[in-house]
Amino acid sequence: MCEAPYVCFVHASTFQDDATPVALGVVAAGGFKWSRLVCPLEDWTGWDDQAELLHKKARVTLVAEGTDAYLVCRQMNALFAAGDVMVHNAIDAKLICRLFDDVGVRMSFNLVIGTDSAEQGDPINPVPWSDDALQDAYRLAKAFNEEVE
Repeated sequence: MCEAPYVCFVHASTFQDDATPVALGVVAAGGFKWSRLVCPLEDWTGWDDQAELLHKKARVTLVAEGTDAYLVCRQMNALFAAGDVMVHNAIDAKLICRLFDDVGVRMSFNLVIGTDSAEQGDPINPVPWSDDALQDAYRLAKAFNEEVE
């Protein structure tokens, strides 16, 4: 575990209220990086073709290659226990909370909405999003002036 906050970027299944996490990318100081595709739960039915085009992650790919949602939560708890995980905005925080709630795992780390710590403007699009949550986490960390490399 490192002392600087972890910076997390979440890709969502849709741009609607029923969104679920598709991919998570986390970076931190010292070169730390972690990412996972999330295998959707059976009752996660919200899906958006526009989101799929943006992230280049088809639902069938997530089912075949994604990590079990319960395991993702357990890994996150082990990696980030009692630490701070900075997210892009309230939507990303909601997606992570939904992930943990839907699999019945209690979060052992703190979510911090990073928009409040940005020096100028709304960093919602520091640079165009990519199809890689890990690369987006690097970009977000730079927007928040966090040293991660």
